[in-house]
Amino acid sequence: PGGGLPQLALKLRLQVLLLARVLRGHPPLLLDVVRNACDLFIPLDKLGLWRCGPGIVGLCGLVSSILSILTLIYPWLRLKP
Repeated sequence: PGGGLPQLALKLRLQVLLLARVLRGHPPLLLDVVRNACDLFIPLDKLGLWRCGPGIVGLCGLVSSILSILTLIYPWLRLKP
């Protein structure tokens, strides 16, 4: 019915903007989301569910390791429950 797709696109855009605002205001949460996203690609590639090159897998592992080291150096970046 009238204008369903534009409304859905607007709602999606507002949700993405809200997510970006929340992550920008909470660096520990942003760091944890990025690290977990990087950690997700490695098993997906090994299981054959999402094929990506070895360079991407290596880069994701490197980024994840660097972000983990940052949480050790700066404890305030550690996500607290």
